[in-house]
Amino acid sequence: MDPIIIGRVVGAVGLKGWVKVQSFTRPLENLLSYGTVFLQSGPEWRKYPVSDTQHKGSSLRVLFSSCSDRNCASDLIGCDIGLFRADLPDAPGNEFYWVDMIGLDVINQQDELLGKVTGLLETGAHDVLEIYGERNYLIPFVQNVYVIEVSLARGCIRVDWHIDD
Repeated sequence: MDPIIIGRVVGAVGLKGWVKVQSFTRPLENLLSYGTVFLQSGPEWRKYPVSDTQHKGSSLRVLFSSCSDRNCASDLIGCDIGLFRADLPDAPGNEFYWVDMIGLDVINQQDELLGKVTGLLETGAHDVLEIYGERNYLIPFVQNVYVIEVSLARGCIRVDWHIDD
């Protein structure tokens, strides 16, 4: 199984091997909390221990222990940054990792199967579940309004959404 992508190397900074990273985590600086990550170069994922991190304004920077000059840092530009699901901490409280919801059945209040979660979209106001079934649905991930219950153990999400919506 491939790692979950949590960011991307977007630039080289300075002469000592620092890279600028784009984070896909929430909050953004969570990407800086891992001691080892995996970088994808082509089809391969390689382990990269993190030597140091910096958070300056909206910019996140990482120094990998195996990268000590600008040439090395430049070679990493465009690489995805990933972690294996087992390396992620448990989601707190009533929060969920997107990756854990992919593939879950979506059932409405009338016990009708709407389909399976195939993805999630970030819209700014709230996330949106992409559901694929006999019809496709986009359901706002608003807990206690449209999303009634998420049960990872049962493999389903119960929603307040009519099959004809």
